[in-house]
Amino acid sequence: MKRRGNMRTRKKLARLLALLVASCMILGSPNAVVFAEENEISEESLSGNSPAEETSAAPTEEPYEELNVEEKALEEVRSGNEAIENFESVNPLAGLTGSGTEIDPWLVNDGKELVEAVENGGYIRLEKDVQHRGTIYMEQDVILDLNQHVLEYDGRNDLFEVKGKLTVKAENGGRISYEGNSDCTMFSVNAAGELSLQGGEYSSLSSRDYVIDSFGGKITVGEGAVINGYYGINARYDSYSGEESNVIIKGKVSAYYDRGVNVKKSKVTIEKGGTVESSGGNGITTGDNSQVDIYGEVKRTKSSVGNGINISGSNSVLNVYTDAKIESTAKGAAISLDNAQSAVHIMGGEITGRSGIEVVNGTLNISGDSTGITGTDGEINGTLGAGIVMNKTGKSNSIYAVIEDAEVTGACAVYGEGIYNANDASNVYVELKSGSFVSLAKTEVICSGQNRQIKAAVNFPERRNMSLKLTGGKYSGDEENAELCAEHYGKYVDVSSHQLKEVMEDGQTYYRVEKLAADIAEVNGVKYPSLREAIGAAGDGDTVTLLADITECVTVNKKIILDLDGFTLTNVDGKGEHTITVVSAGNLTVNGPGTVDNVSHQGAAIQNEAGGFVQLNSGTYSRSKENGKTTESSGDNSWYTIVNRGEMVIGDGNDDDRDLTILQNGSFTSMVRNGSGTKDAKENTPIAEMTINGGYFDHGKIDVKNEAYGEVTINGGKFSCDRWGLVNYGKAIVRGGVFEGKNALIYNGVDDLAGADKAKSGELKVEGGDFTYSEDRYCISDYAPEKTWITGGTYSTQKVYYDEVNKRELTSAVMPDQYGTVLSDGKYTVKAVRTSGGDSNDSSTDSGNNSSGGSNNDSGSGSGNRGGGSRSSHRDEILNAGGASPMLIPVPQPTVVQEPAAPAPAPVQPAATPSPAPLPAEEPAQLEDESVPLPEAPQEKEKEEPEMVINIGEEEVPMAAPSASWAIMNLFLMLLTAAGAILTVVWSIRRREEEAEETASSLWMASLIPAICSAAVFVLTENIGTSIVVADRWTVTMLLIALAEGAVVFFVYRVTNKAHDRV
Repeated sequence: MKRRGNMRTRKKLARLLALLVASCMILGSPNAVVFAEENEISEESLSGNSPAEETSAAPTEEPYEELNVEEKALEEVRSGNEAIENFESVNPLAGLTGSGTEIDPWLVNDGKELVEAVENGGYIRLEKDVQHRGTIYMEQDVILDLNQHVLEYDGRNDLFEVKGKLTVKAENGGRISYEGNSDCTMFSVNAAGELSLQGGEYSSLSSRDYVIDSFGGKITVGEGAVINGYYGINARYDSYSGEESNVIIKGKVSAYYDRGVNVKKSKVTIEKGGTVESSGGNGITTGDNSQVDIYGEVKRTKSSVGNGINISGSNSVLNVYTDAKIESTAKGAAISLDNAQSAVHIMGGEITGRSGIEVVNGTLNISGDSTGITGTDGEINGTLGAGIVMNKTGKSNSIYAVIEDAEVTGACAVYGEGIYNANDASNVYVELKSGSFVSLAKTEVICSGQNRQIKAAVNFPERRNMSLKLTGGKYSGDEENAELCAEHYGKYVDVSSHQLKEVMEDGQTYYRVEKLAADIAEVNGVKYPSLREAIGAAGDGDTVTLLADITECVTVNKKIILDLDGFTLTNVDGKGEHTITVVSAGNLTVNGPGTVDNVSHQGAAIQNEAGGFVQLNSGTYSRSKENGKTTESSGDNSWYTIVNRGEMVIGDGNDDDRDLTILQNGSFTSMVRNGSGTKDAKENTPIAEMTINGGYFDHGKIDVKNEAYGEVTINGGKFSCDRWGLVNYGKAIVRGGVFEGKNALIYNGVDDLAGADKAKSGELKVEGGDFTYSEDRYCISDYAPEKTWITGGTYSTQKVYYDEVNKRELTSAVMPDQYGTVLSDGKYTVKAVRTSGGDSNDSSTDSGNNSSGGSNNDSGSGSGNRGGGSRSSHRDEILNAGGASPMLIPVPQPTVVQEPAAPAPAPVQPAATPSPAPLPAEEPAQLEDESVPLPEAPQEKEKEEPEMVINIGEEEVPMAAPSASWAIMNLFLMLLTAAGAILTVVWSIRRREEEAEETASSLWMASLIPAICSAAVFVLTENIGTSIVVADRWTVTMLLIALAEGAVVFFVYRVTNKAHDRV
């Protein structure tokens, strides 16, 4: 009976042991699965099969691909191609030879092999003409060599869907053609795709779609490549990713019907030698946010209605360069501009059409003596026949045109056509500054305001809101009616500043518009009629002195001194016209009194480019017509007063800051800008350097903005602003100056517009200066605390600094230990109040005393720091062990010490940490190209005694391996060891109960020792909060302990059984 009982007990204990082991395995299995996923272990990888294709493909793509291949094969069978007897067992590459390299390419003989080769990627060469139906999906990089053969496509969907890089080589000949008329394109290129056509012909008979349709892709039509289709190339952006298409045309794109190139929110460049041609519609059409650069040719043939280039979308730009050629024989213009937010810039080239250029809305800038514009019709017929026609079509047209140096001819060189409406809000302004304007009219033109007809070079209706000004250039028309021509041209000349002079050149009579001679500037005793001429005549280091107020834009490319002598220099009104531009190698010093003013949108009084040097000693610099209304609205006239991208010194350091004044009263743009921001920076962008020694800066928004690629040093000056005295994204040092404002005065942050590099965050050092600001704001608002140091300055309140990132005030990393704030005359001055080693015995300057009124240490150490010793050494002992960051202890408030007013001053209770007040309702300042938030002040809290807070990091496992992981095997071994101990104890207890006597010894207690050791090792070495691995360096130790436990269990079991048998 005892033997049977023993057997039953053994079975129960065996079942219990099995249950415990199973539980351990169940607990460990999810973690093992996690480990397998993290390390990408699969059955395929263990068996040697690569799972790359399976793991990289989307779940829905594989059956889709298989279905396409099957349908394709079946379709080939139906069309009479070679039958595939056992389709499912066919090797995908069975019909190909080669290895996909240029030396050993895939050799393709039919459509099926082409699909297989494309799926495999690499270099592919056609061995004969190939016919194909169905779409070829391409995600790999493929080079397709047509090898003088023809790839003919007659499917109903797109031929190539390009998601990788496809290069088609056909320098020696070859063609891809589509003979059907379905709604499909030859090449569909998405945002991840690139297409390069190197020679060859690409023709499509589809009257419904483009030969190339790009959604954010990169397209290159190389030299020798020819595209023929009803429509050519459609370049548009991908609405999902936002990627814009980029098309470069070096070959030829020809459209039978309309739109050789259609552009929407993308860029197209026609290189020299490249051609876009259209037989109908427009040669090139742009939608919104597009850019077209022309170095080559655009042709619009046939006489149907259309234009060579049509700019109709908003915020689009057309640039025409030297050697470009734009021709149109259509019933329209070579170039048509019809959007008030878009612009055409012509720097050269030949433009020819029945009308050369038609402007309905928008901005037209023409410059360059290599520019020729011709209207070919011999007479004005509506809007046809003029070299340039301003066509006012309604009540709200906006046209701005400035023409310089071009040669313009037509029945009228420049012609204004328009109707007048009641309540007309149109604004048409045209200025002819220089160039040649000739009428080639076959018959006379009825000129505005005259009862006679003459052949006039220019003609504009005398209507409200339509203005033509002749400020230069020469004009030729009806020589038989010279007096009438002179009278006609004179209507457009301001006789107070200009005169019309008859001249003879090459046997032809011209009327030249010239400025009236006047003494404008003087150099070395010689007077000149313009500042530009005076600067041109000045030698290196000469002084150019103004003699009168003048409206002129000048460029400085040499070393000169400009003496304003009490007069005003104002720019010629025009968008982006800077009053003074200093280019590379230019060196300008300006002395006052006097004023340099700018009145135009996006125009600066002083623009110093990279490589230039400017010294402003005195004078006033302003934007008198600044119209920036809010942080969101420029009012169509806003910009910086001063822009520096080179080296600039402002102020000569004298005591009178009013000798030099910089003004700008808008709310949209900053006043002084130094350097380039990350948004407009390019490769190798130089660092701009600015030093401010004095001057009076008066602005309603931001006085000085230092960009990411700028370094500014402020030694003096007075800064008055409503928002910020200094906004810093680069490197800034403040050593002096007086700052006054209603809000915080210095913003230090990260230029994160358009994805800025965090390495470009502001680096700020405040070593001095006098700051007066609102009591409910902090003087310095910092978004880059790791690059900020404060070692000086006088502040109107205790709210010196606020860390916007960590939401705290001054820390020991921002203000070094040996510095503190000293209260004197109602202001707080930051200065050195003790040595860094804590050797000062003057408790009144002890930085260990905080604003809560903590008492000095009475240990006799002579230091007032908490716990004794210097604050610096105490912080180093706690925080810097092992190289820890010095920014772990936030100090609630810098030390405030009352300077004694008498030999025995009464004790002063230090002020408590100031509670920041909530922000006013106004919106944060938005820069023209930056977004600068106002500091977010913390909420009011009840005043309480601040106390030293030590942030202790998360507790580490003492013996954990340096890798951030723990071993699942160690957990299993610990549980197994514990199970052995539990079974031994239970076994011994059951023996005693069954025999009712001491038949078992106390050896069972030995089984607890390995279990305790196993648990201790696991706790000391494994950090369960980290990732999981199978085993680590402690696994062997855990295994030895488990084996020791097994030996103890076995020994106790044998001893207990022998004792039981003896009984």
